[in-house]
Amino acid sequence: MKNIALAGQLSQEIFNGTQKFANELSRSQQFNFREIIRGILLSGSTYLNHIGRANGSSKNERKTISESHEISLSFGNSKTGSLPSRKSLDEINLESVIRLKTKNRFLPYVSIKMQTQFAPGYQYEGTVSKKVSGSMDPVYVTESTGLTRQLFNRLNMRLGLAMKQTFTTHFHVLYTDDPDTPDIEKSKFEFMMKMKNTYE
Repeated sequence: MKNIALAGQLSQEIFNGTQKFANELSRSQQFNFREIIRGILLSGSTYLNHIGRANGSSKNERKTISESHEISLSFGNSKTGSLPSRKSLDEINLESVIRLKTKNRFLPYVSIKMQTQFAPGYQYEGTVSKKVSGSMDPVYVTESTGLTRQLFNRLNMRLGLAMKQTFTTHFHVLYTDDPDTPDIEKSKFEFMMKMKNTYE
């Protein structure tokens, strides 16, 4: 119970500090920060989960185009009893969208999104761990183009064609290599349809 109280107090202090920092940022680059630290007693074992998140967005309206940029960062660690701590959450997401303003209901758009992670990832089987990813490895980049339309209020729908690229430095067999070819591919390209609803 002492660990729970201490974790709750630390969580509140971090939350207050990050909120104060966020309030001091300019309005064009507002960020919302949350730090959650919890201690829970489960079946006689102490369970600790540390999660940190940072989200930010910016918009730029011009006469002929509309720009929006978003960033989302998340990282978490969990520990159960005497077992070593394990990564529970790790995401880096960056996305930019440019829309062309026209008199039509459907507006052309282009977008680019990057996804990766901060720290190496592991696959666990009991107490045995196997490294399956690294820092910034792999990296996913998705470019898309199509049409967007505002459905109602602030709900927007995007529909288009997308190309997803996967890049890796050390984990080719897991993410990019084609087993049907003699060479080892360090990147992979995929084409797909993409639909996304956003609330802005």
